[in-house]
Amino acid sequence: MFNSVILAMLLMLLMLLMLLSASNTSWAQEQESEQALSKQAIADALNQADQFRSKYDNAKVAIKVSQYEAEQLLTVREFDVYTQSQQRALVIYKSKSELGQKVLMKGNDYWMFLPKSRRPIRITPMQKLLGEAAIGDIATMRWSDDYQVVTHHHNAQGIEMTLQAKHEKVSYQTIKLLVAKENFFPKQAEMFLSSGRLAKTVNFTARGERVGSMLIRDKVQRNKMTQVEYQDFEAITLAEKFFNPQILIRNDLRF
Repeated sequence: MFNSVILAMLLMLLMLLMLLSASNTSWAQEQESEQALSKQAIADALNQADQFRSKYDNAKVAIKVSQYEAEQLLTVREFDVYTQSQQRALVIYKSKSELGQKVLMKGNDYWMFLPKSRRPIRITPMQKLLGEAAIGDIATMRWSDDYQVVTHHHNAQGIEMTLQAKHEKVSYQTIKLLVAKENFFPKQAEMFLSSGRLAKTVNFTARGERVGSMLIRDKVQRNKMTQVEYQDFEAITLAEKFFNPQILIRNDLRF
């Protein structure tokens, strides 16, 4: 009888262990599911932040760039930026002193076109447009195309995401992006070079339901800043020929 009692106790203990194991497995699966949902949610948040910058895949954006030094206005330039699906953009210089100049972005490749040159010039996205604003700062309208969120956390100001570049051809290898908790509107971004050095900070201002301007501050020359104003957004699909470098060398194009 004693052996029967021992056997019964062992069977009960075994059943208890099996129940605990099943419970732990179920809990682990739930945790894994929650983690996956969390990753998807933060990816959706980054996409939403992109929507505030440009909600159209194919669009024309009128931009005014103002350069300041020691809070004194130095120069103002105007540009039209045509963004197209498949990571393509065309920047048209509109100021009188720069008429005829164009920059084409196709994926990670950039070319500049000058009125008196019959050959496009290869440039990098770090090429200065005016002041602290680089070509890549205005030609690239979507972080989610080139970056993935590697960490994120909540703080009093909002949700801070650390974005890591998916490839090495972007201007900044790491971006620390702060978005609002309630709607994921981008508030501030810190841009880091591949060396780990902080290159610039960008503060975003709303205009209605989208980003109306961004203020770019140089972290090396701290008395310099550049304001980029998004004056007008229009859904436009530009003809394919305008994304052909051999066509863009012409000076008689009408957009």
